[in-house]
Amino acid sequence: MKYILSLFIVIAIYSCNSKSKQSSQSESADTWQIENYTDKWGEKTSLSYVWRNCEGTFSNSAVTDAPLTVELIINKKDISIRFYEYGDRLNKGEGDAIIIVRDKDKKEYNERNDYSFHDGSLDLSGKAQSIVRNALLKGGRVMFIVGIRNNGIQLGSYKFEVPNADGLKETLAKTRYYKLRNY
Repeated sequence: MKYILSLFIVIAIYSCNSKSKQSSQSESADTWQIENYTDKWGEKTSLSYVWRNCEGTFSNSAVTDAPLTVELIINKKDISIRFYEYGDRLNKGEGDAIIIVRDKDKKEYNERNDYSFHDGSLDLSGKAQSIVRNALLKGGRVMFIVGIRNNGIQLGSYKFEVPNADGLKETLAKTRYYKLRNY
C-alpha cells in the first residue's frame, strides 16, 4: 500500500512539473526570444539572434488547412522562416516563394523570393527581406501567406500570423550581433 501511495505522489509531482514547464515553453514561444549561435562543437558563442514561433495552416495537393508551426529567426542581416508541417515535420524543397505580407496598418505587400529548403529554412533576401523586417518592426498583428512553386507548379501554401510583433526592435537591440539602425 505504501508503494502505491508513493508511486501516486511521484506521478502527481511529475505531472505538475511537466505542466508548468509546458506552460512556460508555450509562453516563451509567443514572444521574441534571444538565443546564442553555437559553434561546430555545439557550444554557445557570444553572437545571438532573435526567434519566435507562430501558428498557422498549410495546404498542398494532399491536404487543406493542416496545422503548421512557423519559426521566425532574425538577426542583423538575415531573416529565415522554417515551416513545420503538422507542427513537427520540417519542410524541405526548392523553387520560388511568393510572399504576401499584411502589416498592422492592413497594407499588403507581395514579393518573390528564391526558395531553397535544403536545410529547412526559407532565407529571405532583397526586397522580400526588407518588407518582412519592416512589417515586423512596426509591431502589432502581421499576417503572412507564402506560396511555393517549382517549374510553374504550385507545391503548397502556408498561412500564418504573428499576433503581436511588438518588442522586436527592443529585443534585437539586446543581441550581440545586431546594431539597431533607423528603419
